[in-house]
Amino acid sequence: MNPLSLTLAFTIISATLAAQDGPRATSSLTFKDGTSLAIAYNQLDLAQGRTLKMLTSKTAEGKMYRNIFNAGGFKSAVKGQLTVQGNIELEHLPLRAGTCKLSFKIDEKLTWHMILEDDDDKEIASIALHVEKQDRAISSRLNIQAIADPGKDPGGFLLVRFGDLSAKISFKASTSPAKEEKRSSTTTSKPPRAAV
Repeated sequence: MNPLSLTLAFTIISATLAAQDGPRATSSLTFKDGTSLAIAYNQLDLAQGRTLKMLTSKTAEGKMYRNIFNAGGFKSAVKGQLTVQGNIELEHLPLRAGTCKLSFKIDEKLTWHMILEDDDDKEIASIALHVEKQDRAISSRLNIQAIADPGKDPGGFLLVRFGDLSAKISFKASTSPAKEEKRSSTTTSKPPRAAV
């Protein structure tokens, strides 16, 4: 892609993200012991268009799309928040009570990550999500649901769906508070997507 095309693509992608003001969605659970988890986010809608295909493309143009989205595009479009009351382990990563920003990134291996940041935009957790191709209809809007698991009271999982992204992120109440350093985890609910 020549420099003029890259500039034009950057402008178009930036304008597309600026125009994204999907419906605000929320999902929450409160358990008997007072532990709770709540998510609020804009339902980004790129899942059936060219943009989503480019985000997962291995071409130079795909890499450019990912760079733009990873540099703040997801954060500005999703405007996500995760609020925790009590101490919770999210995919074995302890989180303290409070609110953090929630967004997504796609790494060089095309693995999606849920990113949690503090108020100063410092990344505090990166949770790898695994994409699987689905035969049924894809989710055209970003959808995150908090679902209780009767076997883990208090606990459950976040179901994340967007395009062909489908992942479960487990959580449970924790007795130990979170540490300050950045944490990362890989979900184990879905196998990694094979390279195409």
